[in-house]
Amino acid sequence: MSTDPEHRFELALQLADLKTALSLAREAGSQQKWRQLSDLALSEGCLDLAQECLWHAQDYGGLLLLATSAGKLLFRHLNTTFSTSSFPSRFQDSPKIFSQAWRLLKLK
Repeated sequence: MSTDPEHRFELALQLADLKTALSLAREAGSQQKWRQLSDLALSEGCLDLAQECLWHAQDYGGLLLLATSAGKLLFRHLNTTFSTSSFPSRFQDSPKIFSQAWRLLKLK
């Protein structure tokens, strides 16, 4: 295992180890690392982490895009949920989508 933080961060990204990469990004405080981690978080579907990373990277355009996308996702999911006869079962399956989209729209 490498002790060099740069190397450890790159390895964490390659292995999609979000926890380790987040810890190393916090230690480094580098906008570049936050942007790289935000890309990985988005690809892994971790919208809350992507939002945090974009905030630390001061990527306000990325935050706006993420919030807009979350709003569209929430609207599409609600539209599908309410337009089908299987509303109760679909609604029970969607708390994670609703909570992530809602938090992103509020931009904590």
